[in-house]
Amino acid sequence: MDPADKEKTGFVTKRGLFQFRCMPFGLCNAGACFERLMECVLAASIKHFHHYVYGTSFLVRTDHGALRWLLNFKNPESQTAPIVRVLSSYNFEIQHRAGRQHGNADGLSRRPCTQCTHCTRQETKESNAEEDPSCYLRAVKTAKLDSKIREEIEIESTEQGANWMQSKTTEEILAAQQQDDTIAVILKLKLENQPKPKWEDISFESKQVKTYWAQWDRLKVINGLLYREWVSNVHGNVQQLILPLCLHDQVLKMLHDDPVAGHFGIHRTLARVSSRFYWAGYKETIEIWCKCCEICSARKGPTRLPRGPMKQYLVGAPLERVAIDILGPLPETKNKKKYVLVKTDYFSRWAESYPMPDQEAETVTRIFVSEYIARFALLRQVHTDQGRQFESDLFRSLCQTFKMDKTRTTALHPKVTAWWKG
Repeated sequence: MDPADKEKTGFVTKRGLFQFRCMPFGLCNAGACFERLMECVLAASIKHFHHYVYGTSFLVRTDHGALRWLLNFKNPESQTAPIVRVLSSYNFEIQHRAGRQHGNADGLSRRPCTQCTHCTRQETKESNAEEDPSCYLRAVKTAKLDSKIREEIEIESTEQGANWMQSKTTEEILAAQQQDDTIAVILKLKLENQPKPKWEDISFESKQVKTYWAQWDRLKVINGLLYREWVSNVHGNVQQLILPLCLHDQVLKMLHDDPVAGHFGIHRTLARVSSRFYWAGYKETIEIWCKCCEICSARKGPTRLPRGPMKQYLVGAPLERVAIDILGPLPETKNKKKYVLVKTDYFSRWAESYPMPDQEAETVTRIFVSEYIARFALLRQVHTDQGRQFESDLFRSLCQTFKMDKTRTTALHPKVTAWWKG
C-alpha cells in the first residue's frame, strides 16, 4: 500500500488510532477488508459475553448492513468459515439500523474530536464542525473538559536537563529555533500574533509543521522562545521547550549517553526528555537513538537468539536417514483404516506405506518397530515433523533405546518435506 494512503484506512478504538500497513490489492479491496474486520469484531464480542448470552436468544443491532448476510452463506470458506462456526452455537438475530439512528452506540464509543495529535486530516474536522452534531448523537452525560487538553506522560526530572537549560542563553536557543526550517514557520506566526492558519495554507508544508499546527493552542511564546504547554493531572502545568533539530544530539547524549545518565531504556529516556523538551516525532527519535546505542547493545545483547543458516542434508548410504510422516484422514476402509504411515529413505528414495486405524503414538511406534525396523535394520537417524505422536515420550524413548538420532522439520516450512510428501 502507498504510505500516503494509510491514513485513509484509519479507525479509532479505545486503545487508540490504528491504520492498515498492508492491504491486498490496495484500497480497491478496502471494502472486503473492512467486512472481514467487522465479522471478527462481532465474533470476538459475542465470545467475550459468552457466559451471559449462551443458551439465550438475543439481538445484535449494528449500522453495518453487510453483517446481516453473514449467516446466509451456503458454503462458507477461507476466513469466513471459522467465524460462522463460532457464531453458529449462539441463538441471535442481526438487525440493521441506519448510522444516524445509531446514536446510542456512537455516543458511548466516540467523543467529540477536539484539538488532538491523532489526526492530520484537519480540513475534514473543520468542515464537519459547521454542522450541528445534535442530529447524529443522542444526549449523553459527559464530564466537563478544561480548555486545555489533559494527557498523562511519565515524567522524570533530572538535574542534567536543568543544567543544560542554564548553560544555554536565550539568544542561542532563539537563533537555533529561527534557523530550523520547521520551527521557524510556527515561531514567525506566533510572534506576529497571527490566528491559526487554515488547512489550505499549510497543506503543502512538511509533516512536522502539520504536527505543530495541530497543537496550535498548546504552543506559547515565552521570553521569545517557542514552548509547548500542556496540563497533567499529576504534575500540573508542564512547559516543554520546542527543541531545534541541531540540538537533538546534544540533549540525547546528555540524558542517555552520559555516564551519569546511566544508559536507561526507551521509556526512562522518554520520560527524561519529556520533562523539559519536545519536538515533532520525538518518540521515534528516542527509540532509534536507544536501539542504535553501542553500549546498550553490547550490554543487553540481541532480543532474538541467532540461528544458523538452513542447508541441505546429504547422506551416503541406505537407511542412514529415514523420513516418516502421516497421511490422512482418508475415507475409512472396510478394515477401519483411515490413516497411512509413510516412510522414505533419503539415499535410495525407497518409500513404503502402512495403513493405520488412528495416529496415536502407540500405533505409530508399534508399526515402526514391527513393520520397518524388524524387516530392515536399525536406522542411524529418523526425521519427522513436529506431530505430537513423533514428539511423544514413547517415540523419543524408542529412539534412545535403539540409539537412533531423532531430528524434526522446521515449523511452518513445507519446503523441508516437499520431496518425500509428494
